[in-house]
Amino acid sequence: MRKLVTIMVLALVAMSIGSLSYADEASSAVDSTSFKNLQNGGRNVSTGLMNVMDSTSAEMAKAKNPGERVTGFVAGTAIATQKTVHQFGAGVIDVLTFWIPKKEPLIKEQA
Repeated sequence: MRKLVTIMVLALVAMSIGSLSYADEASSAVDSTSFKNLQNGGRNVSTGLMNVMDSTSAEMAKAKNPGERVTGFVAGTAIATQKTVHQFGAGVIDVLTFWIPKKEPLIKEQA
């Protein structure tokens, strides 16, 4: 439980740092992309678990009868687990390596 709270606090800090406005327009591109990566990584970490509910309900909504709803639940849970691990893992990597110059975050902003 302590690890989960620590991760959530770090994600909140990452999101708040990324949303700061910068007065200096002449800042280097590395700094702006670094903070963009930090912000995007924090967002992916904090919203990664939302995929579980989203994908499960989307697959269950495709069902026409109760048997298909059970299949949709199982398939939606499997899809959600894959998406959650991918998004959460990429977010953690972006947060931990935001200071390394790279062109863009691992996962772009979710629509």
